[in-house]
Amino acid sequence: RSEAAALYALADARCMAQEFREALQVAEEALVIARGLADPRGEALLSAAISVARLGLGEADAALTAARDALTLCPRVDDAGVEDAALDALIAVHSSRKTLDLAVDALQVAREQKKSSGDKLREAALLGRLSKVYIMQEEFGSGVMVAKQAIALSQEAGDAATEASARAALARAHLAGDEIEDAQRSATEAASLCRSSQDLAGEAAALEVAINATLRKGDLDEGLHIASQALDRFRTAGNKRMQAAMLLAIAEVNMQMQDIEGAMVFFKKARATYNEIKDSRGEAATFHRIAQLAATIGDVDEATWSIQRATSLFRKMRDKSGEAGILLVAADMSFAKSWGFMVQNMELKSQVQAKEALRTAELAMGLSRAASDKSGQALALLSIGNAQLMLKDAAAAMSTASECMALCEDIGNEQGRAGAQLIAGGAHLMQGRADAASQAASEARRLFRQCMDEMGDQAAASFLKDVTAFEAGDYNTDNFAGFYLRGT
Repeated sequence: RSEAAALYALADARCMAQEFREALQVAEEALVIARGLADPRGEALLSAAISVARLGLGEADAALTAARDALTLCPRVDDAGVEDAALDALIAVHSSRKTLDLAVDALQVAREQKKSSGDKLREAALLGRLSKVYIMQEEFGSGVMVAKQAIALSQEAGDAATEASARAALARAHLAGDEIEDAQRSATEAASLCRSSQDLAGEAAALEVAINATLRKGDLDEGLHIASQALDRFRTAGNKRMQAAMLLAIAEVNMQMQDIEGAMVFFKKARATYNEIKDSRGEAATFHRIAQLAATIGDVDEATWSIQRATSLFRKMRDKSGEAGILLVAADMSFAKSWGFMVQNMELKSQVQAKEALRTAELAMGLSRAASDKSGQALALLSIGNAQLMLKDAAAAMSTASECMALCEDIGNEQGRAGAQLIAGGAHLMQGRADAASQAASEARRLFRQCMDEMGDQAAASFLKDVTAFEAGDYNTDNFAGFYLRGT
């Protein structure tokens, strides 16, 4: 049993590091040992680990089988931690397969079992997980409802830790549904309960919701105050992971405040902290943000180095979506160089950089497709369409814009649909169709405003001026070469 437990811990660590092939090998070896020992707890945990590893390797069907195996073993074990691991694995698989309704069904079955046995704490915990799944389905009202039920049950049972978790779930549901005041209040209450029970991880998660709520309200000073106070507490407690989370939060607040230099300082501190605790995912994601920011301010050396480091980490973790995202930052840098050469009338060099942007964006598209990441595909299509405009290929850009619009409608991405409309408008203008260009750009501007995307709104407004100038005979469509939307 001790050998099986040690191998499970190793497999879990490999999964956390996104080293899925190694995790799978270790977990399958340990599963044989656990079965030989007739250890249902070990079998369940290892089956859950195998599910996570299989999903990380893109083997969704095998991952689903393993998650179901883990869940089937749970009644024989009666261990909350084991059941949580099995359910988390199942939710992840159904999220990947776009079958979250089945995850809801599984959670409802588990919840009814606990309700029948009178176990209010486990019922409350399962309702908290159910709230999370409802948020993933964008059923925010249902998420709020079950989170409130979880709070009531935890209060009846007199368990502060479970109540804190339920209030955090409620805060996330309120925030997702744009109920900002309710989100901030619930998050503050959750953080206070976590602080009383010395639950640093729970406190950090609740504070992140509270900070996001203050930012959505435009109360930047309050967001910075909350994050700074939390950082001090986590430093005193010596918790590096929570420190990194708050350093990132402070960096994002500084971004909102337009303090680019301050944001870069805190992003770098967060990156160094993630490196210190060997959190590859956190470090890669932070390198991504540093690269975006460096590209925005024109720091090519910093951006290039951060892209290289992030790419290396994402590849090591076999994270196709992460690698696709950082490739799009590299494509943005090529766009910037292309525009720079264009304003210097260096057409050949401009085209070389536009071709590089197209190549990089197409690589990102391939990775996003391999990961079944539709949001990533939409972002890649926008970059591909813009590169095609810069290369004067209006027909290809129109086709790409149409594909992107259909995809964004499918996943409910209004901001992406706005970008696709703008690309379509550019293609129409290149082909001399001013009315169609104006109509597409006006729709893009409406959608950008709806999404509160100021940069997109400004780009659409500037393009509409070009269309008006073209109609007046004061604009040559040969001068139009796509869009350069600098920003993070």
